[in-house]
Amino acid sequence: MNKSRLFLVIVLVLGLLVAAFSVTAQDEELTIASSMPSLTFPFFVHMQAEIDDEAEVIGGIELLNTDGQNSVPKQTADVEAAIVQQADGLLISPLDVAAMAPALSQAVEAGVAVVTVDRRVEGVDGILAHVGADNVLGGEAQAQWVLENYPDGATVFHLQGQPGSGPGIDRNQGVHNVLDEVADDYPIVFEQTANFSRDEALSVTEAGLAGLDEPPNVIIAANDDMALGALEAVNGLGLGDQIDVIGFDALPEAILSISEGGMAGTVEQFPGGQARTALNILTDFLRDGTEPESDLVLLTPIVISEANLGDAERISEVEGLDMDMMEEDMEETSEGPGGTIVFIPKSTDVSYWLFVRAGVDDRGSELGYETDYQGVAREVLIAEQADLLRNVAATDPAGIIMAATDAEALAPVVEEIIASGEILVTVDSGVNTDAPYAHFLTDNVAGAAASADALAELIGGEGKVGNLGILAGSQTGAERDQGFIDQMEANYPDVEVLSTQFTGCDPAAALNAATDIITANPDIAGFYSACGPNGLGIAQALRAAGLDGQVPIVTFDPNPELLPLFEDGTVTVMVAQDPYRMGVLGVEAVDALLRGEEVAEPLVQIPVVLITQENYNDPEIQALINLPE
Repeated sequence: MNKSRLFLVIVLVLGLLVAAFSVTAQDEELTIASSMPSLTFPFFVHMQAEIDDEAEVIGGIELLNTDGQNSVPKQTADVEAAIVQQADGLLISPLDVAAMAPALSQAVEAGVAVVTVDRRVEGVDGILAHVGADNVLGGEAQAQWVLENYPDGATVFHLQGQPGSGPGIDRNQGVHNVLDEVADDYPIVFEQTANFSRDEALSVTEAGLAGLDEPPNVIIAANDDMALGALEAVNGLGLGDQIDVIGFDALPEAILSISEGGMAGTVEQFPGGQARTALNILTDFLRDGTEPESDLVLLTPIVISEANLGDAERISEVEGLDMDMMEEDMEETSEGPGGTIVFIPKSTDVSYWLFVRAGVDDRGSELGYETDYQGVAREVLIAEQADLLRNVAATDPAGIIMAATDAEALAPVVEEIIASGEILVTVDSGVNTDAPYAHFLTDNVAGAAASADALAELIGGEGKVGNLGILAGSQTGAERDQGFIDQMEANYPDVEVLSTQFTGCDPAAALNAATDIITANPDIAGFYSACGPNGLGIAQALRAAGLDGQVPIVTFDPNPELLPLFEDGTVTVMVAQDPYRMGVLGVEAVDALLRGEEVAEPLVQIPVVLITQENYNDPEIQALINLPE
């Protein structure tokens, strides 16, 4: 064969190999991590659902969905877990655009393709693209609505978003871009953050209105949750016909409120369009190297009012919305067959409570009840939970299922609410009173004792042990702390349990506490954690000290964010409860009481299960650690 023909054959073979490689790359399954700031916000629940749907349309994508739980340390840990799991890409809406920058830099350096959605991070080189709404234009649209609907001037009450978040910053800027230029005729008479929270907006609005001589004409809120909280405050004060409330995000609940004459308007920023666009940009780049035409893709928001409800992206999610039969349909939808059961967790920043919520939602639906989920952001907000409990009781729900942040402080509030005729049962963490009709919980003392046995075996029955507890005053915390200490003292004399460090189940506080323990005790033999977020903080501290995998961790709660750390050996044993069953039992107790029956078992202590590497993949274990669909 002559050289020219040989060269041609080589070229052809190489071409076929390249083509074959391209097909393989196109067909290869991608692993993409998706990180939302907090899945307690309906906006991000919808965005995640759109990502899930688009991934199915595209095909060949394994999604690693995570919930930042309104916590920078938690979302940072999720990004780090995605790197460890060697995700091909990361689609993230960062909770705090400045605080999350280091984690995203780390992801980029590790070779993970990153696309941000909704919230943009500045100063990180290598991010493939940002897809979002132009939040500045959205804020300007809210202010322009005020000018158009109040041509002779108006007073404005402004509820700002979460400080440090991109949308909060940009929407605030947009409002001021317009109103600052006409401040004489359109003064902002009150301005304060409510952190994108409905409950906080309710209390901030009540306080703000009380401090004004006259009601404002308009309340501008940086999201719909705050707008709905503000509207509740306005209606509670009998000012519904005097104040217009305009929100941002076009949530189904906001759309419904507008259709019923509640809210005056909201800003549609097309979150589904953002999510799908972002995922397509990411997959196109990962599969064939196609880079977006621009690294900044912004959708233009519009104001949705009663006149253009049909332009709302999520209008199809508003059940029964029919312009001809609206009032009849909405009445039918809102009443429900058995009323509403409200679940109040200890906090909304821990994924554990989503399992209880799933049990409440599933069993409630089966028995014909509507369900609602309201909670304080963190477990240390004891007074705020008491206020929330009173506010919920004032709405006269069918029943209340709650987990108390403090057994002593919440006891008189619970007694007061039950004395008023409300049905209330407690789950997981009770109160120091016999007033609740029923209580369903983990056998915390037995679980703590089993944890002590497991840790003692792991450290050979001797050495110093760090002990990170929940919160002083927490019934659950007290049982898990004392159960662990008593078991160690009674059976393992050579184990020294260091003084309990209470963290409020805050991973950042747990990280600091564990770091201090490691620094003061370089010979630390092991750690016990009374809740999942503490386990996460301990794992981060050990990793920072280069001790991950060397110092065993036994922790309550196999929360989703802990699973990668368990799988790589950083966390050694997880203590699994059955929170889903607690939710189911809570609903069944409320249902029995509403039917005039007694609760069959008013006190149920559910045993724990220790999860080890040996039983991790057993079906019964997987059922405890995977959130039901």
